[in-house]
Amino acid sequence: YYRPDGSPASTEFTYTRLLVPYLNNHEEWATFVDSDFLFTDDITNMWDDLMCNPKMDDYAVFCVKHLPYVPSNKTKFWGNIQHNFPRKNWSSLMVFNGRHPSTKKLTPLTVANQSPEWLHRFGWCKDSEIGSIRIHWNWLVGDYGIPDLMTPKALHYTNGGPWNDVWGQHYD
Repeated sequence: YYRPDGSPASTEFTYTRLLVPYLNNHEEWATFVDSDFLFTDDITNMWDDLMCNPKMDDYAVFCVKHLPYVPSNKTKFWGNIQHNFPRKNWSSLMVFNGRHPSTKKLTPLTVANQSPEWLHRFGWCKDSEIGSIRIHWNWLVGDYGIPDLMTPKALHYTNGGPWNDVWGQHYD
């Protein structure tokens, strides 16, 4: 794997996250989760929710479809630039259908040569092929506050967290 255009990457998995279905031989289902998540519930409960969808196999990928927003910080963990773009954080938690034709487009050659926008904005599939995961499985700490009516099941410290001396957010 390489990026011939030298596209910026804030983490080693900025692009390689899209290779999870390929690494799984485009078989079955596979999950990618950013390294700055803290699960407060068993992730199999998220899977149980998805498996209740009778059309699950029609989707190429499931993710939390965050509404457009402006991140609260200009930097994120380890001082990296916090870029803002459409579908921001959608690719931070993905459940891939490895057998779906659109997901099979995600190969090392494609991931190395397609634009970051095409990759992270799910240009490799149709919008109708993107299923929804409930927001409490990708709660953006520091951006979403503390909810009144639910308990987040996965805290996403996209702005950084206590492990890299970012303090003062909810759930520290």
